[in-house]
Amino acid sequence: MKFEERKKAPTKTNKNYYSKDNPFYPTYVDNCTWYAWGRQLELGVMWIELKEKLPTSAAENWVHDTKYSICKVPRVGDIGCYECGKLHHKADGSGHVFVVEHVYDDGMILISESGANMKFQTRIIKPPYKYYLKSNYKYTFKGFIHIRDYDNEWVEGNYKTLKQKYVRKTPQVTTNKVKYNKLPASMKMNCNKTATGYARYKKGVILHLTEFTYDNKGNIWGKNNNYWLCVKDETGKQVKSLQ
Repeated sequence: MKFEERKKAPTKTNKNYYSKDNPFYPTYVDNCTWYAWGRQLELGVMWIELKEKLPTSAAENWVHDTKYSICKVPRVGDIGCYECGKLHHKADGSGHVFVVEHVYDDGMILISESGANMKFQTRIIKPPYKYYLKSNYKYTFKGFIHIRDYDNEWVEGNYKTLKQKYVRKTPQVTTNKVKYNKLPASMKMNCNKTATGYARYKKGVILHLTEFTYDNKGNIWGKNNNYWLCVKDETGKQVKSLQ
């Protein structure tokens, strides 16, 4: 599924937000949790899945109670989570959640969010994603709830997990992707040769490339399952043509 950014507030005819499909409607309309739940419905996540895996409690509980995975590296569609003061203590704040709309090469992210005192807005925040709104309470960033991967092959900064590492699918990120027409004998173990070749992600980890393509700068990218990796030669130089 292709990911489409939201940059404007949802209209009141949007049932993902303004219907009982959203567990925070109508009591908590404009709340951050109301918006984050509605945004996931809008992105095509099934209601029955969200009901099982995404909390319907205060925002600061989400990172602890969700059944989705938690990560420190943002990907589009993820829900960023803040704790506030003492957990489960409403008197010092209830936390905050937002949705990641875009990830840039430098780690900065475009987010969309809502809140009882601000309603819908977008903003760009930078690592380590400290709390950015005025408050009398202490907010602590706890990580991203990752719900699904999207198929935006050339959108800047999208991440995919691989061998518990992260790969950016952008032309600018080239480190440690090396394409081999012929593998050194010491690296052939447990690898099957194909006409399209191999690539090394990290030392000792061999990727099996099944497809190649060019980006708009003429750089070559190789596909490993659903992962597009920038191709370099043994010297570390970006590959412009296949041998």
